[in-house]
Amino acid sequence: MRCAGKLSGARCTGHTRGAAARDRGRATVSRWITDLRNHLRNHPRVVRVAVLKARGSTPREAGAVMLVTPHDIDGTIGGGELEWRAEKLARSMFLPDLGPLKIERWPLGPELGQCCGGSVTLWFERFEQSDLPFLTGLAERLERGEQGWLLSRDRGGLVERQWTYQPPVEGDGESLVESLGRADPPVWVFGAGHVGRALVGLLETLPFSVSVIDSRASALEALPKGRSLRRLSDDPAAMVNQAPSGAALLVMTHSHEIDYGICRAALQRSDLAWVGLIGSDTKATCFRLRLSRDGLDDARIATLVSPIGVEGVRSKLPAAIAVAVAAQLLQRVRSRDS
Repeated sequence: MRCAGKLSGARCTGHTRGAAARDRGRATVSRWITDLRNHLRNHPRVVRVAVLKARGSTPREAGAVMLVTPHDIDGTIGGGELEWRAEKLARSMFLPDLGPLKIERWPLGPELGQCCGGSVTLWFERFEQSDLPFLTGLAERLERGEQGWLLSRDRGGLVERQWTYQPPVEGDGESLVESLGRADPPVWVFGAGHVGRALVGLLETLPFSVSVIDSRASALEALPKGRSLRRLSDDPAAMVNQAPSGAALLVMTHSHEIDYGICRAALQRSDLAWVGLIGSDTKATCFRLRLSRDGLDDARIATLVSPIGVEGVRSKLPAAIAVAVAAQLLQRVRSRDS
């Protein structure tokens, strides 16, 4: 094991399963908290727009968040006329004489030029730089692995915020209840080549906690800057035992021999959510035969997914493969987790 100290965003990893288990919690800081803190360091006020309720057919689910700064938006509540009007209303709240909270219900009908048929209730909450200590406290709780709920109440146009370890009782329609601290499903990508780079870039935009493992420092350094953990290892197969329980593993290194070692180590564990191997049907058959000769149980070998990616995508472009694999992960891993 080498410490990837010179890699952007890299950490030196330990040798214990405990260290890996802690890594699973690093995604527990909800992204809106991290993003909001960053924006408030550059702007005196930021308005958070959250979907408080979603009824019927809607473009986003309850809990979706968009941050509105004086010059930009970060995130989405569904796009279209709804989002444009929400952005406009949020920007009006930058005026100091307006209150910090608004709750608006909008039917998604002809008035918005939409035919979804549902309705959304939006929570508009203005944060100021004086709120940074509160947000930092939230982030620190979540970094410690705490799980709880953030209860935000409407108190006559003012916001009362409370952290609680017990789920609050919902029902008055004037409170925003958010579950915080649930880690995103961990995905470990073995191999930072062309497909690995494309896949990691895509997975970082989705609700996954991504780690990338490679034996080549140059490959990890070529990854675009992002929120994934980069792990440099002389023996990628040995890293399999550090993956947390419930992780999905994707195997796509520059070497078939390294791929095989990773697959063999992964299939010896029964607590992984999913193991996928890039390659052709021929490669998959060769690996399965070799795994059988090496004494692995047929039932365990049958859990190896190869080739990977949703059916119907025949392009071999790295970006196309990445889309197909990400879609498969959403189907297999996120659906199980939700």
